[in-house]
Amino acid sequence: MIETKADVSESSSTSYMATGSNAVQENEIKNNGNNSSDKHCGSILLRKTANGVLVFFIIFPLIVTFWRGTWGIMDLLIFPSNIESSAWTCTGLGFGIIFLYMVVQNCFIQRLQTESSTLACLAKTLLLLSVTFVYVLALSTVASWRGVWLCLDIYFTGRNLSALLTHVFGVIALWATETFTSVISAPGFVVRDCGNQPLIFNLAIFNCFPSNSPAKKLSVIKTLLNCFVTVCLIGVSLVCYWRGTWTLMINSFPEDKTKSSLTCLLVGYTVSISCYCLKDILRTQLESKKIDRISKFIQFIFVYFLAFGVVAVWKGFWDLIDFLVATQTTHLELSVIWIICNCVSFILLSVMNASVNLIGCPAGCRISSKTSLSGFDMGYFLNPRKKVEVKSQVQISAEKEHIDTKETVM
Repeated sequence: MIETKADVSESSSTSYMATGSNAVQENEIKNNGNNSSDKHCGSILLRKTANGVLVFFIIFPLIVTFWRGTWGIMDLLIFPSNIESSAWTCTGLGFGIIFLYMVVQNCFIQRLQTESSTLACLAKTLLLLSVTFVYVLALSTVASWRGVWLCLDIYFTGRNLSALLTHVFGVIALWATETFTSVISAPGFVVRDCGNQPLIFNLAIFNCFPSNSPAKKLSVIKTLLNCFVTVCLIGVSLVCYWRGTWTLMINSFPEDKTKSSLTCLLVGYTVSISCYCLKDILRTQLESKKIDRISKFIQFIFVYFLAFGVVAVWKGFWDLIDFLVATQTTHLELSVIWIICNCVSFILLSVMNASVNLIGCPAGCRISSKTSLSGFDMGYFLNPRKKVEVKSQVQISAEKEHIDTKETVM
């Protein structure tokens, strides 16, 4: 069949229209994809902004309020006329309770795992025990910090020199044990309570004896030594860093506490929020390449600046609370205020599933990862923590050593 000129013209026109239609469809698909991508990025940005507002301006003030109230109650109740006895009593109680739990936590977790089916029907009882357990650990954490802090104030005279020495000692000790990220607390690191098995708290313990055989269980002596290093060495080093940094900030405005408080709030929030905005960008860029010493050094600088911002905003908010209650001079009035601060903040944090953030080192520590830049992790409160299988510290250490050994071989 021979095509006529009209047929060719019609065929060309039809072909052109089909090609144009396909191009339009492709452009529409591309535009829809771009719009979908833009909406997804906008959703992520909005969620990250909402998370930041919630963490920095709601959860964090409640955490500081709980700590200040608990600290104030201990000032009034634990040997108020003898600061040295008060300091050592808080040190003994705080470190003692945390140390004892760390020693028995593996047996405790294993026992709960074997009886999980029996305990499943006691959900309300477990929830009540969980809340009580968090409260006791939070009180122990505050007590241990208060005890060490007061001992440093008592036995280290010379404010500027002692502040600088304790700051440097804390940085070196935590860096040497690869636990420097432990200095970061709220608002620099906030997570959500895990509703999987709320009674179980597997506190991370520093392992002084990495073994080549992952399945091998630690002896009692090694377990005790690991717990001692975690609670005493790392815990005391952490308080030294905070106390030294805090005191150096006090010396910036020694005669004007209000100016010091507002300046610390401004500087602390500026540094912390800046780190919050940059953390994902920096981590993505650095982890896209091989993690080397330069990446680790950048991570250390990031954590150091974030820690400075966290301490500054804590000091600013702490001094602000002191300024607000300065007019209450009687023992009874102060007692009522500190009890209200303690109870109301804890209840609100528990309702928001954020009470776990009241617990910090020496009740466990954050150990830097060798395979990732975990120092850029500031937590994410809005994302509920996934339900995971609860494992003992021995299992976690074994799996971590197995992964490190496998990567070394590869």
